[in-house]
Amino acid sequence: MSHGLCAPIVLALTLALTASSACGRKKGGSDEANDGSAAVDGQGGSTDPHPSACTTCDQALVTQVTGCAATVGSPQPCEGFCFVQPQVTPEYNNSPEAPTSGPAFPSYEYWNPEVNFHSADILPRGTYVHNLAHGFIVLAYNCPAGCPAEVNQILNHRSAWGGRKVMFTEDKLLQGSRFAALGWTWAYRFDTVDLDAVDCFVEQHENHGLVSHSNKVVP
Repeated sequence: MSHGLCAPIVLALTLALTASSACGRKKGGSDEANDGSAAVDGQGGSTDPHPSACTTCDQALVTQVTGCAATVGSPQPCEGFCFVQPQVTPEYNNSPEAPTSGPAFPSYEYWNPEVNFHSADILPRGTYVHNLAHGFIVLAYNCPAGCPAEVNQILNHRSAWGGRKVMFTEDKLLQGSRFAALGWTWAYRFDTVDLDAVDCFVEQHENHGLVSHSNKVVP
């Protein structure tokens, strides 16, 4: 039997299967499409990948929650939303002590409440601002003298938030308070942990990001 035609056929099949496999891969944790453009809501589609200036945005809405007498936190000036590369240090002009909008890295943190609610790795600001744009709530803390009791108080309360998009990270650049609950264009700063107030902030401000996912858990 002649093998003269077999090699080209096998090669063609191999190339086709490889291309099919590559097309089916999901690029996780990024709003950049394969051509480098920014994907809308992390689900495909594209916009200008790196605008020269951050896009403008309105103040995020607030969910009215039964049992919360008033809105927790204060509105922050919106610095828009644009991408900078991870080697660039984002600058936040309106709220440098605790950013709630502005420049972000193209990749955001995929989240599972059972796995990385509180990671040993500090989330960079460029990452967590991207998460805020997707409707996450970020609880940040900076305790130069240590605050293990308060950190454990928040860690032990995680189950109360169920599948809500809440992340907890140290932020050594945080200023003005030891703790801050951050939502898109909203911030609640505190030194003493009041879990009732934090609960209200989470329920009032979750999923009000610029490109919020409708589901609560980002896979």
